[in-house]
Amino acid sequence: MKKFLLIVLIFSLNYFNGISATKYSHGTPTNEEQFILELINRARANPQEEAQRVINYSDSYVQSEINKIGKSLIVSQFSTYPKRPPLAFNAQINVAAKVHSQDMSDKDYQDHTGTDGSTPFDRMNKAGYTGWQGAGENIFAASQGPEYAHISFLVDWGAENQAKLGHRQNILNFTGTVFTEVGISGLVAPRKSATGPYVCTEDFGLKSERFVLGVVYNDKNGNKFYDPGDGIPDVLITLSSGNYEALTSSSGGYAIPINNLGGSITIKAEGNGLGGIITQNFSASGENVKVDFTSALAGAVSLETPKNLIQIDSTNINFKWYKSNKATSYLFELADDQDFLGTCFKSYY
Repeated sequence: MKKFLLIVLIFSLNYFNGISATKYSHGTPTNEEQFILELINRARANPQEEAQRVINYSDSYVQSEINKIGKSLIVSQFSTYPKRPPLAFNAQINVAAKVHSQDMSDKDYQDHTGTDGSTPFDRMNKAGYTGWQGAGENIFAASQGPEYAHISFLVDWGAENQAKLGHRQNILNFTGTVFTEVGISGLVAPRKSATGPYVCTEDFGLKSERFVLGVVYNDKNGNKFYDPGDGIPDVLITLSSGNYEALTSSSGGYAIPINNLGGSITIKAEGNGLGGIITQNFSASGENVKVDFTSALAGAVSLETPKNLIQIDSTNINFKWYKSNKATSYLFELADDQDFLGTCFKSYY
């Protein structure tokens, strides 16, 4: 009887974890590239709030360009833009974006046409992202950094850019095609005549696939937003239905296809640094959905270093843990057995 109950328990657990599920990878974006995606998706979720961040961005050069356009005009324009579903990273588009950023950096130029004569669409096709229904590209080869590039694309300064607002359209999709996937390359590069110190390429795509996506992170500064370095890698993300699961990439992000799924779905995250298994629910309705997980949970404390289940040969060990939002003190207890019957050390912090 015990054997039968054990088999049933394991079967049920593996069914949720998707023992036959295919692991989906959204690629290997860097911390900064994940950060840019978070900025993009924040803007898509609420263009009106993003307008305030744009006009108050604290860079003197950007402010001078904003003032030429007029802050009131930017706010007025953004007030008409609809909310759009979040974008999911796509591994193939990521490759296309990285190829172009590297080419611009190496050859010191800024243009949508590569030195081999390729267009953005050629590069996406070559990387394997074929059969798309819509595509676009943003480039800034002489940006100052990730957030600078994001704000610059949204401002879209210069007479030609202001006439078209193409960079802004690619991010916010306020008219025409509504993209679902993206590839981002942020490359730190030597300052040259036309490029550096940060070369940024954003490639956008639309296919029939839809995703649940997000980022798993430790909110180290308590700002309730992902910052570079916050991501928690190798967290298993599983769904209560569907054929896919995912491991978070090195920057903490993930994406899972949810085509043909509908209604309420339970999504689960489990892995080191979370403070336990976390489940949430979301509704699948034919559009991309964003579900984030953070380790800064009330009442949950998790060990950051050393990692769980590793062998340590040194007797000099530094312990570091993620704090709980509601904890005012901590009890640290060290034992030489898993039941904590032989306590070696105990201290309050």
